[in-house]
Amino acid sequence: MKAQRPYPQITITPKGEAALVGGHPWVYEGEVTGLSGPVSDGQLVDVTSRRGSWLGCGFFNSRSRIRVRVLSRNPNDRFDRAFWRRRIQYAWDYRKTVMGPEDSRCCRVIFGEADGFPGLTVDRFESVLVAQVLCLGMELIKEELFSLLSRDYISGITFSGGDPLYTGNREEIERLARKVKLEYPEKNIWLYTGYRWEEISALPLMQYIDVLVDGKFIADLKDTKLHWKGSFNQRIIDVQKSLQSSSLYLYHAE
Repeated sequence: MKAQRPYPQITITPKGEAALVGGHPWVYEGEVTGLSGPVSDGQLVDVTSRRGSWLGCGFFNSRSRIRVRVLSRNPNDRFDRAFWRRRIQYAWDYRKTVMGPEDSRCCRVIFGEADGFPGLTVDRFESVLVAQVLCLGMELIKEELFSLLSRDYISGITFSGGDPLYTGNREEIERLARKVKLEYPEKNIWLYTGYRWEEISALPLMQYIDVLVDGKFIADLKDTKLHWKGSFNQRIIDVQKSLQSSSLYLYHAE
């Protein structure tokens, strides 16, 4: 690898090297033998063999047993907005090719490492996208998802996975929701949470949410025939009508 690269380097064992060369997308904790300098969690790092051969570039996380989630094995890749746009387009074009126009209306648009997006899953349900992020590096650049929102077939974004309204998440979720509404005022924002409406209705971020699905999923109350929710105890709430009237209004699709 002759060209100077801007990323810290980690060195891995021969076992880890063989796995990467064979196509495995992860470097595990026990496969790391050296680190060239200080690295922040979520930062990109270059992965090298003990002999110095470049093996790939990926997201580093010292708190995960998966130390590196490999993003690319092409040393010429530049991880700018154009890079992410290409990958998104490749993933979507593939779905359209193998599934056809009807099936691609409800499908998995991005399937993590299989599509070159470590730890990211994006599902499409007609005009709504639901995203789940399980990689810190992807979490730090998730605003790139907004490029998807410019497409005409997507009417909004859904916050789910874990609980978006966990105390430590609220500030970030509010910032993202505000950004969506400012840049795409015609898009709808859905949010799934284990909290009840009565506990969270006064939160400032509710001014940006259109539809809220509240309450914990209860397996004993599960019904696969329910629309947009998993169990009978959950409610689908029209947030803006509820705020304006100071009463609970359930959401009804038009």
